[in-house]
Amino acid sequence: MKLKHYVLGVMIFGLGVVTAAVPAIAHHSFAAEFDATQPIASSGVITKMEWMNPHVYFYMDVEDDASGKIETWAWEMGSPNGLMRRD
Repeated sequence: MKLKHYVLGVMIFGLGVVTAAVPAIAHHSFAAEFDATQPIASSGVITKMEWMNPHVYFYMDVEDDASGKIETWAWEMGSPNGLMRRD
């Protein structure tokens, strides 16, 4: 009888570990938010960069084509660790 309880406990623990790992696997992907087949080009002055987890951000002042006013755009990149490891 004790063996059955031990096996049941191990199975419940294993299920808990797998369940806890699911949110880490389900982190948002690039393809879920952006279309890689439609790149854009922009030009402007980079005003600020933030290298912090979970993502790197940089901010750019861009002139609006229609009105000529300066707008600040925020760009999101990958994680600092991932960007530093890229070749």
